[in-house]
Amino acid sequence: MLKIYNRFSGKKEKLKVSKDVKIFVCGPTLYDQIHVGNFRVILYTDILLRYFNFIGFNSLAILNLTDMDVKIIEKANSEGKSSKEVSEYYYNFLLEDFKKLNLFNLYKIVKTSQYISDSINIINFLLERDLAYRIDKDIYCDLSKSKYLGKLSGLSFEEIRKRIYEPHPLKRNDFDFRLWINLQDEKHSLNTELGKGIVGWHLQDFSVISKEFNGNYDIHVGAKELIYPHHEFIMSLGEYYYNKYPIAKYFLYTGLVKYKGEKMSKSYKNCIYINDLLNEYDVDSLKLY
Repeated sequence: MLKIYNRFSGKKEKLKVSKDVKIFVCGPTLYDQIHVGNFRVILYTDILLRYFNFIGFNSLAILNLTDMDVKIIEKANSEGKSSKEVSEYYYNFLLEDFKKLNLFNLYKIVKTSQYISDSINIINFLLERDLAYRIDKDIYCDLSKSKYLGKLSGLSFEEIRKRIYEPHPLKRNDFDFRLWINLQDEKHSLNTELGKGIVGWHLQDFSVISKEFNGNYDIHVGAKELIYPHHEFIMSLGEYYYNKYPIAKYFLYTGLVKYKGEKMSKSYKNCIYINDLLNEYDVDSLKLY
């Protein structure tokens, strides 16, 4: 069986999974085209899936796409569109890229907006147990009650305590994160029993995992820059909701793609997009590179 480096244990391990292997792939946010950095995670998983297919395994790989996010809202406002219009445009763009890259058949591609009712149920569960709390119309997750916070990232609890995340003077802890983000703009918000707003990023991904895998899966894949806080917070939600830590067996990460010495990032505006590369190079050359 294949050997992998498991970030959680910090060791190379034999990959011991059943023939019905379950994989979660942390996908991009739909406010722009996918660039080479996004593609690296997807290609990495594609190789893994082809290996499982070759040895006769039935792999289920969920690739989640974030289609509710402040970045999407900012893009929508700048273009005079709704969030849904922006996310749908880039969703269709991504599907076209996947067709060109011959990636379609190995993934189940989902959008986080398909799991809103699951997110609301999870929020109510956490509120009932005082694992979440309200500030005005926002709802936060209280991370101080996590027994394992920092175990995935290797950060101590004291180190995490010093990190201010989503600052608010009334938060119980500086590192708590929002499960529900209050938004009153009709163009961008959901209208739910929790009020108007959108689901927080970390909960969106956890809701997909909860619904698709019932909190029990084999492999968690993503870019290493997402280990803290994103994946750390997802695992804390798993700890609270399922009383289990971690909820995945193996954590596989790709490194950063750099361009001219800097991380390739939409924030740095130095992205090379897959669609542009495919106009110059064939698919197999791009994958090999």
